[in-house]
Amino acid sequence: MIPQLLLAKRQFLEGMAYAKRPDPVSCGIAISLFQDAAEMLVWALIKARNISVKDSSPFTTNLELLQKDGLTVPEAPRLLELNKARIGFKHYGNLPAPDEARKYQSYVEDFLRSAAATQFGQDIDQLSLVDLVPFEDVRGYLKSAEAHIAKGDLSDAVHEASIAKVILFAKLAKH
Repeated sequence: MIPQLLLAKRQFLEGMAYAKRPDPVSCGIAISLFQDAAEMLVWALIKARNISVKDSSPFTTNLELLQKDGLTVPEAPRLLELNKARIGFKHYGNLPAPDEARKYQSYVEDFLRSAAATQFGQDIDQLSLVDLVPFEDVRGYLKSAEAHIAKGDLSDAVHEASIAKVILFAKLAKH
């Protein structure tokens, strides 16, 4: 589940970068990435709830299946609106305005935050690739390094990362 959440987060962050550009094509790409992020999280919800669906099941059907299973999908009407905008761009070449991309960014951000927190107990902002490191001690030092980077304390970040490297290499040396 963490890998799917991380992928959804990454797609969302990439979409944000495109949404900042003033041209309609970039805004269309942003909308596509935002919809991909939402769809990734919807698939994670389907897996977590063990709902039987076909691999080719469309996004709208997947939302309906989650709702039939008793889940209140946050932002569902807005996600359907986003999906229509993505289809318009991807299939028909409808070029959105920059305001549209920012609007959908807000919708998806709300959805990702809410669904990750309520359904998976995860703060999407706190997730990082470090969460995929299988060794708790190494992961702890890398998380500390990330915190130092966020504060601009690069020398402390390098120190923490070097400890993580030593521990990891010691584990690998055993094999």
